[in-house]
Parts: sequence; C-alpha cells; structure tokens
Amino acid sequence: MNGFKAVIFDMDGVLVDSETAYMRQYQGIMATQGVDLPIDAFYGLAGGSMEDLYRLMTSRLAIDRPRAVAICDAFFEHSHVDYSLLVRPTAQPLLRSLADRGLRLALASSSPMASINAMLDSCGLKSFFELVVSGDDFKKTKPDPEIYQYTVRRLGLGQKEVAVVEDSTYGMQAAKGAGLFTIALRDPRFNFRTELADVVIEDLAQVQDVIQQ
Repeated sequence: MNGFKAVIFDMDGVLVDSETAYMRQYQGIMATQGVDLPIDAFYGLAGGSMEDLYRLMTSRLAIDRPRAVAICDAFFEHSHVDYSLLVRPTAQPLLRSLADRGLRLALASSSPMASINAMLDSCGLKSFFELVVSGDDFKKTKPDPEIYQYTVRRLGLGQKEVAVVEDSTYGMQAAKGAGLFTIALRDPRFNFRTELADVVIEDLAQVQDVIQQ
C-alpha cells in the first residue's frame, strides 16, 4: 500500500449520486417563487453547501437570508431524496473491502448532519465509518480546508497517512488545502477541476486500486 491508514470520503457525488437530485429540488424551490431556471443553472452549486443556495436565492429573489432559509425549510418538509435509489452500487463492497484490509474510514461532507445520517441509514453504510463530520460544524466549509484538517486531527493521523475521495472542485480544493492525497471521481456532467487531484478515477471501485498501489 501507499502507507495510507485511513480514507476520508465525501458523500454527495461520491458514495451517492445525489447532486442532480438536489438540483431538481433547488429548481423546485425557485419555481415556488415564480422563477423558472434550467437545471444547469444550478450546476455551480454542486459540491457546495446550503449557504451557496441561500446566496443564489438572495441575489435572484431580492430577499434576505432568513427568508431564503424559511422558503427552503418549508419546501424540504415535503420533498425528500430517496438515497437508497441513488447509492452507487460499488459503494458498500468498496467500503467493506477497505475495512477488511485494515483501513480506517471517515466521512466529511458539507451537507447537514440530518442529511448525512439519512443517507447512511437508508444506504446501509453507517457501520463502516468510525467518524462522520458535517459542514454544519464549521463557520466555513469546502473549499475551506478546515473540515479535512479537523477530520485528520480526530483520526489522530498524519497528512501522509490519509487519502481523500472527492468529486467536486470545492471538495478537491479543501482536501489539497489540507495537504491530503486526493482521489477525484470524475463526473462528466459537471465541469469539476479534476486536475487538482493527485489521481483521477472513472469508477468508485477504482479507489481500492489506488490505495493498494
């Protein structure tokens, strides 16, 4: 192996193909306010947090952040993502294989903890992770490196002992900013800057090959 002792995974776009599902929700939120936008208008939010959506709403709708939050909260009460339909088929086998090889596994996502827990529960992935970190816990999340710096400290490992699996530009910037070896899962639907990563893969299952090299 490369000397890695742990792998930190992003959630959305990596373990679960959820980005377009979120964008359809964002599209629906704007439609409730009389603004019809094509789904690609939300591509720039992929890999970000709810704060990015709130900023878009305050700009396009000329409202303040509390109003944007209230609109989103009301919408999400009746709109839920079924993660079990979106989980990547290779996610569970990969996590099991890495764990069987003695790798410690963590998850660091910009999503709210409620969404993370819903995903882990519905997809049967929770038991694989010894540590789960949410962007809710930080004033700034990806592309700020703090979420990864914090996760590495909690694992008690050095930078060279940890690999990160990301898909988005924000996520890769955060991981590289924390000095971590970064594996990018390419998604042809989005113009993510995969050149920021150390290795680019086309399928999640290839993470194991990278770690074993």
